[in-house]
Amino acid sequence: MSQEVLPCGLLDCAVLSRLHGLCFSTKWEASEFEILLPMPGVFGWFIRDMTQLSTTYGGFVLARIAGDEGEIISIGVVPDCRGQGLGKKLVRAVEAKFKTEGALELLLEVAETNDLALHFYKSLSFKIVGRRIGYYCDQVNSRTDALIMKRCLL
Repeated sequence: MSQEVLPCGLLDCAVLSRLHGLCFSTKWEASEFEILLPMPGVFGWFIRDMTQLSTTYGGFVLARIAGDEGEIISIGVVPDCRGQGLGKKLVRAVEAKFKTEGALELLLEVAETNDLALHFYKSLSFKIVGRRIGYYCDQVNSRTDALIMKRCLL
């Protein structure tokens, strides 16, 4: 299987929204991506699975850099594509871009109840450095804490 990381932009907001909805219980609308992508330091990428029969988007990442700090705003891999290394390729691509732009560390937030994501980030040497109480709100207004995770890029 061939996988390719491609940049995304304002014309891709509807696709980003669709992918976000496949990856998470609370979908971001295209308008939310339209607000985020033009912000200073923000960029996004898709990852595409390419086989002989089809080409599909397997996931996405939205990130930003500010000074010596980089942040993953959102990252998702479509459920049918999980376990194939797509998330790792997206994180590695973000890290490489951040390093070339002088970032020293990479931050992200993850729901404390998302065991798969926590295991994934820990496998990439991210460490828990903080907590945001009630940060995530699901469709029934149930609140979940976010764990702040960090990885040094040196």
